[in-house]
Amino acid sequence: MIDLYTTGLQAYSSVLLFINLSNVAILLSQKILTHYFNIFFNILLICSAAYFTVAYVDLRGDFNGIFYVFLERGIDALYE
Repeated sequence: MIDLYTTGLQAYSSVLLFINLSNVAILLSQKILTHYFNIFFNILLICSAAYFTVAYVDLRGDFNGIFYVFLERGIDALYE
């Protein structure tokens, strides 16, 4: 009877350990996916901001490149 009780406790603890490890794996994968999604979303925001800035300057007819606009003329070039 004691062997059966010990075997039951071992089985129960191994099930709890499996549930614990699977929860840790799920949490880690969620954290990693969220981290990489944030990086991707930030890159997407930067690229879209650069694209729309170039499109805005190009619509005004004085497009000389995004680096020329910001490095040579400064941010005030958008408000001229």
